[in-house]
Amino acid sequence: MDYFERKLDEKRRLTIPSELRNEFASGVVVTRGFGNYLHLYPQQVWDREVEPALGGNILDETVADLNVRFRRGKTSAELDQKQGRVTLEQHLLEYAGIDKQVVAVRAGAYWRLMATEADA
Repeated sequence: MDYFERKLDEKRRLTIPSELRNEFASGVVVTRGFGNYLHLYPQQVWDREVEPALGGNILDETVADLNVRFRRGKTSAELDQKQGRVTLEQHLLEYAGIDKQVVAVRAGAYWRLMATEADA
């Protein structure tokens, strides 16, 4: 599965499809994306791929800019075991222009979360 759409519940929770829940068994990391969308990472992908990339040369401005982009508003959580949900923080939803509907598209080892065209 490389694409899904979901409606957030009243508590801003996104339900991860059952087919994908094992992918997020290690936890979930949500960050701002490069544009007006969010990145949704399995915790193990964040730890294995993103953290090392953000740990580059301390004097490299590109690395510093990436750290600011990905750490600003970053949240980490566990999926709720019963229904496979994760809460999306309001400030992240506002950044991405997401109201109620979320479009999720796989972008390699992570997911891009975007507003639907109806919300945009």
